Amino acid sequence: MLTQPLILLDTNVVLYFLGGRLVNPLPSGEYFISVITEIELLSDPSLSP
Repeated sequence: MLTQPLILLDTNVVLYFLGGRLVNPLPSGEYFISVITEIELLSDPSLSP
């Protein structure tokens, strides 16, 4: 059975992804963010809820 890798995304990677600024596409896998990353993203004024 093949399984997808589990990938923990850093805040900067998420911001680059949302802003369309990733140089290389993200590899296939199952993505997660930490509670700290979630808090940092929610406090970023450039992102609207």
